[in-house]
Amino acid sequence: TWESIIHLMQSKVVANLQIVRDKVAKALKASTKTKKTTILAVSKLKPNEAIMEAYSAGQLCFGENYVDELATKAPTLPNNISWHMIGHLQTNKIKKLLSVPSLKLVETVDSIKLAQSLDKYSRNANRILPILVEVLTSDEGTKTGIPDSEAFSLIEYITKEGSCLKFSGLMTMAKLHDVASYRKMYDMKMDYARKLARNPEELILSMGTSEDYEDAI
Repeated sequence: TWESIIHLMQSKVVANLQIVRDKVAKALKASTKTKKTTILAVSKLKPNEAIMEAYSAGQLCFGENYVDELATKAPTLPNNISWHMIGHLQTNKIKKLLSVPSLKLVETVDSIKLAQSLDKYSRNANRILPILVEVLTSDEGTKTGIPDSEAFSLIEYITKEGSCLKFSGLMTMAKLHDVASYRKMYDMKMDYARKLARNPEELILSMGTSEDYEDAI
């Protein structure tokens, strides 16, 4: 499974979404490794009207960067929307984040400390929380994530100690058009699937943006 982040435009949402779908379908046919894709529409700072335009065209997966914004938006929008947390997450925001019933995935787990807190609050909320481990593949100072050399140790902690966490794959925010990093992430996913005795098709690779999602595919 592959997932790419597509930023919503406030005008011509449906038309733009169809353009993206067409390009994704074309890239998917040309790909030798990707069999299935999910478009994640980034809705941070976008009004509900823009989200509903995309929703009316069949878009169900949306990503938010800010916990407060997600907690405000989610109750006012259809409950079958799948919300993904894609921003850097502070531990003091976890309880509020988990108050969103339709939260489907936290994509930015990059430390044991954060995993411990997510597990604790998930247990208190009586829910199993699917998560992605965010891997740092860029030397840009604005990017976050765990170094690739430390990623499997975090995954092992999650799978062995995180009783209320479900390891669901990897996420990265690479430099634009950094195909080498995308290939590396694919290889890491396959390696981890083997080590964990998991079906690699069940693990998500969340990577690519509106600028280079075709490269990610």
